[in-house]
Amino acid sequence: MNNSTTINQSVNQTQGCELPNNSLVWLDLCLFLTISIVATIGNIVVFICYYKFQSLHTVTNVFMLSLSASDLFVALFSIPLSISFFICNHLHNELYYVGDMTPSVLSIYSLALVAVDRAIAIALPYYHQEKVSRKTAWVAVGITWLLMFSYTLIGMNFHATSSNQFTVSVVFITYGFPVTVMVLSYVIMGVVAKKHAKELNKLDKTMNRFQNDNLSKKKNADLIINENLNKKGKNQPTDNQELVRHSTKNKIFKSNSLNTTRHLRRELKAALTLSLILSCFIISWTPFMSLNVVSLFTSPNKILLKYFKILHYINSALNPILYVVLNQRWRKSFKKVLCKWRENKNLRFVHSISETVNTNAKPSGW
Repeated sequence: MNNSTTINQSVNQTQGCELPNNSLVWLDLCLFLTISIVATIGNIVVFICYYKFQSLHTVTNVFMLSLSASDLFVALFSIPLSISFFICNHLHNELYYVGDMTPSVLSIYSLALVAVDRAIAIALPYYHQEKVSRKTAWVAVGITWLLMFSYTLIGMNFHATSSNQFTVSVVFITYGFPVTVMVLSYVIMGVVAKKHAKELNKLDKTMNRFQNDNLSKKKNADLIINENLNKKGKNQPTDNQELVRHSTKNKIFKSNSLNTTRHLRRELKAALTLSLILSCFIISWTPFMSLNVVSLFTSPNKILLKYFKILHYINSALNPILYVVLNQRWRKSFKKVLCKWRENKNLRFVHSISETVNTNAKPSGW
């Protein structure tokens, strides 16, 4: 992600802003703008949903909010700066460096925080429940943002004198390290998920056996109660109390089993969702980071640089879409927000028509 180093090596071709003069440049411009608009709208809706719906106020969604904020910065700052360079061939070195690098680094580390949070939630559920709160999550986000801002500001002075060394540090700190953390987190999740899948299988078998036993015991209980009613013997209250006690135990066991099953399934689904987000991130970012490594040995191709940048910008527009597609809570919240917006729009339209009718109508009365 050492954008300024890579870009400095390809900026010597042309200088000064020129209007697009061929269809390919116009197509590139449309592509940049489309990604920026989709990312802006999608991530703003994420913020609205989080603000409006209490059900989304979870620890994981604090990190998702951090990811959305960084993706929003990518849409509002990084992409316009890339348009300035790739379309107009105009580069403000320091501005481009800070404006493009900082949001991208924050986006990567927000994903890393999400991965670590989910790994702890799945591997150490009781610890996560007791120790990891939303306050802790906000502190972690604040520290991460502060560290990444500090890194980019320090690097702004360092990269001018030792560009190759700086490129190596950027590739490691902004890609190698967080991706390693994410992959290890998902490996842990995978191992625990496999164990949980076996537990779910056992629980399902236990539940089936329990239900079968329960049916046979219920039949026996009905027979005993009928016998007791007919006999009206001395032991009738004791027998009935024993049956009630046994029935209560069965209900408690069934309730606990269902709660455990729901919890395990919910955590496994969350792990699957986040593993898909990670996969999209790696696909989007790896080509551009590889080009940074290549830039250590030779001048990068500007066309490749442009489309690899577009590819990693797509990731910022894709994340909100992935929330909606893969997560039921986010999907419901998005639908409610969009339906409310359409409803308000229709009401404003009806109101404007009624006002027009009232204005044009002749005054009534004497």
